[in-house]
Amino acid sequence: MKLFNRLNIVSICLFNFFIVSLLGLLMRYKIGFEFPYLDQRNLQHAHSHFAFAGWVTLLLMALMVKVLKSKQDFNNTYFNILLVIQLICSYGVLISFIIQGYKFWTILFLVLLILTSFAFSIEYIRRAFKIKLFEGSKWFLAGLFFNFISTFGTFYLSYMMASHAFDQDKYLTSIYWYLHFQYNGFFFFCCLGLLIDYLETQQVSVLPLRSAFNLFFIACIPAVGLSLLWMKLPNWIYYLIIPAALVQIFAWFKILAFINRSSFKQVFPVLLKYLFICLALSFTIKFLLQLGSAFPVLNQMVFGSRAVIIAYLHLVLLVCISVFLLVYVYINNFIFITKTLQIGLIVLILSIYINELLLAIHGIFSMNYVLVPYINEMLFSISLVISVGLFMIVLSVLKQKKTIATYDLGHK
Repeated sequence: MKLFNRLNIVSICLFNFFIVSLLGLLMRYKIGFEFPYLDQRNLQHAHSHFAFAGWVTLLLMALMVKVLKSKQDFNNTYFNILLVIQLICSYGVLISFIIQGYKFWTILFLVLLILTSFAFSIEYIRRAFKIKLFEGSKWFLAGLFFNFISTFGTFYLSYMMASHAFDQDKYLTSIYWYLHFQYNGFFFFCCLGLLIDYLETQQVSVLPLRSAFNLFFIACIPAVGLSLLWMKLPNWIYYLIIPAALVQIFAWFKILAFINRSSFKQVFPVLLKYLFICLALSFTIKFLLQLGSAFPVLNQMVFGSRAVIIAYLHLVLLVCISVFLLVYVYINNFIFITKTLQIGLIVLILSIYINELLLAIHGIFSMNYVLVPYINEMLFSISLVISVGLFMIVLSVLKQKKTIATYDLGHK
């Protein structure tokens, strides 16, 4: 346990991110070229679940503990054990999905991940209320609440798979329920919590953002309907869904206006300033797309195209959440910008945006049943570049002699 505690949590998570990219690369290769080995659907589930559990959730948990520990010192052995369990179960889900798909071992590891998240949430909430609540903690607690709600989808999906009582509509509803409360709940609120806590450490008053938090929290639950508009829903539900989408856009622009007025970003290198602009643009596109999906014509086009859905999911997880986490670990000195890391970061960011552009083009043309020439080959090539960029980042981080973000998050 002591040996494991010396490992760098950021390095582990970035390595997991690299594995996620390799799985995406393999899936792209199977689509564009002949590769009869391994089931594509199993690879897809392994890719998405490991991205959630082994990359984003693991890093968010660790960063949230670090923030809490910076407010009041405590023995974080319990959290360390939970992070180890989270890591082990993430690899369990990865391997079991590839080998057997949705069967006993996969379901077991998924349940263990859910129980780990429950244990983490209960302990985090208990410790958070022991100290004076800070502004970022509200976003963290809201994120944990939505993470709990998202598990309803996972439990029901596991039940259907285990009982073989499969229903297409319930299957899709469970998936979209889970994805909404992960993407727009847990991931989004926790990332905003990290940002707001960082602003506080830079002596920026974040009190004006309380109204944005209230708006996002209120809108999050009805906004799940934006992911379910492919179903035959009662007309009155639209009177909840469309205002929720509008409220989220209004709240987001309040945050953008506040950040634009803040001077904290003036000390950042040029690269990070551009990344902040890219992040602001990406999140704005995300919220506008959510609003657009509320209109029946666009909704039918979107949910009728798998390529469009994939483009949106990659926009949120890759462009919004993953880029934000990379920026956050840099501005908090968990990684240092070396020449290799800077090149790798530039390669990764550019390739992610090109990948998103290609997915969007593929999705738009597929809605009209038009095949883009060599689109699969192009998507495979850009997936390869993404993996190369991540490999350079991981290599640079592993070579860094000075380790700040150790697995023992409280060590100084």
